[in-house]
Amino acid sequence: MLINILYNCGTEVDVKEYLIAIKQHRSECLEDFNKLAELQKISLEELRNWRKIIGMRNALVHDYLTIDSGLLQQVLAERHYQFLTDFLKKACQDLQND
Repeated sequence: MLINILYNCGTEVDVKEYLIAIKQHRSECLEDFNKLAELQKISLEELRNWRKIIGMRNALVHDYLTIDSGLLQQVLAERHYQFLTDFLKKACQDLQND
């Protein structure tokens, strides 16, 4: 779909390079969290949560036209974002204590 839109708009973007860059960024981010789990700085449950967060971020940023609004409403209603806010608060506290 993205390729068709870019082609129809006459965009001079190298779609293959763009898609590789997205995948590489996602990969690097996941590698960082995998390393934190290996070092036992985060639990496997936290790693699973980060994978979900990274996936949601990528969908919101790169595939926003086809986001399932029902899923997004469910995430908000069930406060699935709470893990992220708790993690950030703890990280800020840890940084202040160092």
